[in-house]
Parts: sequence; C-alpha cells; structure tokens
Amino acid sequence: MTLVGIQNYTREVVKASFYIPYLFAKFVPADKRKVYHTLMDWEVYPESIYEMIKNCSIRRNPQIDHH
Repeated sequence: MTLVGIQNYTREVVKASFYIPYLFAKFVPADKRKVYHTLMDWEVYPESIYEMIKNCSIRRNPQIDHH
C-alpha cells in the first residue's frame, strides 16, 4: 500500500507588470480579484484538491479510467 500526502494552501494569480524587474509580473491579491478568501487573504480554491488528486492518480496508475 502506498500513501501519498497532499499539501494545498492557496493559489496565486499574477499579472504582467513592466515595473517589476526580471519577472515582469506581480501578484494579484485575492481580495482584489473578489474571490472567496481567508482572513490571511489566501484564496479558497477547492477545485485544486481535485486537480492534484486526479493528476497524481493519472501519473501513478495510468490504466485507471477517470470517466
């Protein structure tokens, strides 16, 4: 039996920014995007848990039918 631990905190959204050197991008806070977020301004994005489990399952055991 194999156990897998998944850590999921939040997701970050960035937008282009000419004024930030090297990266040319900056974070867009969750409150500015008007999405559900915690008091720490971390976006609540439950779909990411599903996406991570699905991705891990496909990589680990490709013969599983996910439909």
